[in-house]
Amino acid sequence: MRSKARLAAGFAIATVAAAGIACRAGAPAIARPNILLITVDTLRADHLGSYGYAAAATPTFDALARRGLRFDRAMTVTPLTLPAHASLMTGTFPGYHGVRDNAGFALAEDLGVYRRMEWTP
Repeated sequence: MRSKARLAAGFAIATVAAAGIACRAGAPAIARPNILLITVDTLRADHLGSYGYAAAATPTFDALARRGLRFDRAMTVTPLTLPAHASLMTGTFPGYHGVRDNAGFALAEDLGVYRRMEWTP
């Protein structure tokens, strides 16, 4: 059993290393990626047409899912909106950024999120 685990770990490490080399070697650099991040509070994926719900009335979400990237599995660090969004924007856990609930918390400006985000009206 240990040899199978070692083989699987070795394969995983080799795959990650090969992917990293391939990404650096042949992929063109993207100066400004075109990213649209949509977050919705308390929306179940199984109630969207793009996830197979026939009675859904979500044509805009469905059209975006057809033309873009739709995730089948997504995880969150916490089931609370504000700390989850803070983690999404900082790439850190609530224990690091300090936002632990939906009320009474704010991101510290020294985390650098405000400098990296641009608003284009």
